[in-house]
Amino acid sequence: MLTLQAHCVGSVMDKQSFRRYERYSEYSYESSGYKKLDYIVKNIQTVFGSAKCKILEIGCGNGNISTVLASYGHEVLAIDISEDCIGYAAALKKKLNLKNLSFKVSNGTEIQGVGEPYDAVICSEVLEHLDNPESVVSKAYSVLKPGGILIVTVPNGYGPWELSVKVGSKLSELISKNAGLANLQRSISALNKHLSLGDMCVQSVNAGDGSAHVQFFTRKQLHQIFLAAGFRVIASGSSDFIANAAPFSALILKSKLLCRIDFALADMLPSVAASGWYFTLEK
Repeated sequence: MLTLQAHCVGSVMDKQSFRRYERYSEYSYESSGYKKLDYIVKNIQTVFGSAKCKILEIGCGNGNISTVLASYGHEVLAIDISEDCIGYAAALKKKLNLKNLSFKVSNGTEIQGVGEPYDAVICSEVLEHLDNPESVVSKAYSVLKPGGILIVTVPNGYGPWELSVKVGSKLSELISKNAGLANLQRSISALNKHLSLGDMCVQSVNAGDGSAHVQFFTRKQLHQIFLAAGFRVIASGSSDFIANAAPFSALILKSKLLCRIDFALADMLPSVAASGWYFTLEK
């Protein structure tokens, strides 16, 4: 049985990895996208060493994680329910000339039909969108080899980012009901558009702003889902603290130094304070 020490990557990402993530993904460092990639890559390397793995990504969105993993020589199949996302990801694959990467339109609840067994399964920013996340976790377990791993990234359902989205939505709703504040609403919308980053750490071209989330997890709830499926948690980590949470994001996302500090704080503070979590699970 393998036990990993939590891989804290807020301030230790090497330059070679940074350049790879910059080349093979459309994530931004500032959005914590590189930190997530580094967690996934380093945990696969820790478990499997230099071996070339067979990997399945469920809910691949734009394909940013899969393209990076394929760049290491792994055989990767990435699936998503959105035809738009798969079309976008396929174009990215062609641009990067990755022969060992395949994309397929598929529902995550039907993954038995996409080939098995796998050394690793990736499920990033997916579970919070599902009415029945337990089903996907269980089916991921079923397509893994013994000793294989599932890596999950998910928002903290009550963390700074989710709370900022809820507060922002409520404020917009209140403003929209007041005709006298219509101009203020338009000004806020224009400011948000100006401050937003085009390559934020979103999975999908149609990912939205978080309002589509139907699950708001605590760590306890996630652990219960993982254990019920048969997994053992062997490592975990945190994404960011307040870097992507309004109004702090307007300042922090403009500076790599402030982002680095924020990511390090997420690693040092109690996990309940993080905006998102990473988990490595062993079959």
